[in-house]
Amino acid sequence: MVSDLKIGKKKFVELVLNWCVQNIPNDNRPYNLKIIYSKPTKRLGYYQFSNKMVVIYIDDSIDLYTLTDTTIHEFIHHLQMPSKKYEKEYSDKLISHGYENHPMEIEARNLAKKFRKQCYDEIIPKVV
Repeated sequence: MVSDLKIGKKKFVELVLNWCVQNIPNDNRPYNLKIIYSKPTKRLGYYQFSNKMVVIYIDDSIDLYTLTDTTIHEFIHHLQMPSKKYEKEYSDKLISHGYENHPMEIEARNLAKKFRKQCYDEIIPKVV
């Protein structure tokens, strides 16, 4: 659980994002991070293309494995949308495919699933 961390919640998310930068092929495009300290309602995070913002919701009820998965998922969205053209493509496909069947969401879910265990296993011993 997030409440088990020996470090700050934001620091944990930063460690996951640093792991992503080092282990997931990317173009080192800068991103911003915003943590919202409240219980999420519908989603645990989202990506805002307009300001390259990875947004993560955190409260003490979230388990660290889920937080790791969510952070990787949103980092993948950052990689998927290097320009305004891709933001429009995302929006168009959201209308035509819906969220669950959206190709970028499927890719983000699959890549988060692929990397979450390795990331979690490398970070957790240092922070719990």
